[in-house]
Formats: sequence, structure tokens, C-alpha cells
Amino acid sequence: MSHGPSRHYSTSSPSDGTIPAEAEATGPAYNTLAPLLSMLARASEIPLQDLARRAQCSPSYLSRILSGQRVPSWAITERLARTCEADPAIVRKTWETEQLRRRPPRSTVDDRRDIDSLAGVSDRAQAVRKLATALRTLHVRAGQPTPQQICVHSRWRLHAPQVTAILERDEPCDWPTLVLLLSILGGSPDYFRPLWQAATEHPPT
Repeated sequence: MSHGPSRHYSTSSPSDGTIPAEAEATGPAYNTLAPLLSMLARASEIPLQDLARRAQCSPSYLSRILSGQRVPSWAITERLARTCEADPAIVRKTWETEQLRRRPPRSTVDDRRDIDSLAGVSDRAQAVRKLATALRTLHVRAGQPTPQQICVHSRWRLHAPQVTAILERDEPCDWPTLVLLLSILGGSPDYFRPLWQAATEHPPT
């Protein structure tokens, strides 16, 4: 049975219960450029050190680019594309999309204890709904990667049907799975943990 991309996700942030800026982690979320550059690098069969030399960057920096930890300048990206015999014009579109998506955080929070994800939540049912809405909002802000793309980025620790169920059903998953999904989408565990605990009736620890 084929598990294609879901067609039920919203194309805009929900109007109610959206997560605040504090819920978004400051680290990298899902990187749309890294899988493309990694594929080109593997297909070229050029050793990492040689590829880094031709791209005019260090091997360690190139490794961070290919793993999605860093988004390179267009100059480095273009040199990588040409070295791997790819059309820079095609790569440029993906690079521009990633640059637009990786906007700076809208605000900062000095004390994470100030985050109150349970505001307005009085019972488990409300917590479940708010958790589901917050996850869908986070997914939209991350650029709406497909379940398959999320699975690839998780190194197949997540599966497409599992991701679809988490994003579409108002039924919380286990905490380790949620943490992994948050790391891919760029969410803050500090914000989501109290909400997950209330939604699953797990006492705070």
C-alpha cells in the first residue's frame, strides 16, 4: 500500500491556539536544502575533502551543510552544484526557499520558566486539542515537509504513517517520538513537554 503525502494539512496557520514564538527552538528546523546537496554529493562520488576544497570551505563546515546544521551562502552552494555537475539554477530555487524559511526568531525568552503552554487549558481534552493544534502550526512554520521528507530527515527512526497520524489525529504520541519530531520541525521541548504531560496525564517530573 502506498503512503503518499497527506492532503489534509492546512496551508495556513490555525487561527486558534497557535503556538507563541517561544515554542519555536532557535536551532535549525527541517532543512530543505541539505537533502538535495547530500544527494548531489553522493552521486558525484567525490571525496568529502576534495568536494570541500572545490567549494572553498572546510571539510567540517561542509559536513555541517550536508547534515542540515548550516545553510551555506549562495557562493558556496553554487560551487557545490557546479562541482557535482548539477544545474545551479535548479539548486538556486531550493536555496532561496530555505533562506526565506529560516527567518530569525520573532522574540526571545530569557527565562524558559516564563513559558506557559497550559494557559487556557483546564482538562485533558483541551490539552489534547491544544497539543495537536500546536504541532500542526509548527509543521506549517517549518515549511510543511511531507511525512516522507520528515522520515528521511529522522534517518528512518520515524515512519510516514506514524508522522501522518501524529499530525492529523488528536491523539498524543510517546514523548521520545515527539522530541524527535520537534527536533526536525524546530519546536521547543520546553514548551511542548507540559502540554504533552497534560494531554497524556503524565505527572510533571
